Amino acid sequence: MSLRIGAEVAGIDAAAPLGPATREHIRERLRERAVLVFPGQAVTPAQLAAFARNFGPLQMNPNRRYHVEDCPEVLLVGNLRV
Repeated sequence: MSLRIGAEVAGIDAAAPLGPATREHIRERLRERAVLVFPGQAVTPAQLAAFARNFGPLQMNPNRRYHVEDCPEVLLVGNLRV
């Protein structure tokens, strides 16, 4: 068995609304590879949440310490102490 995880998805603007064909293309790649990278994106937390909602309802993390202000669906993740 060969498992290839991860793929780069180019040519998609995560800040813009997705059409049905683009949304399905991303879903197919996600089913195939489990992890997708969208390089070169410059999105606000609200745009990131809107992009993610294309693929289902978002879940809120109960640890509110790292929620982004005004966009609680997005968490700050990093390896630096705040």
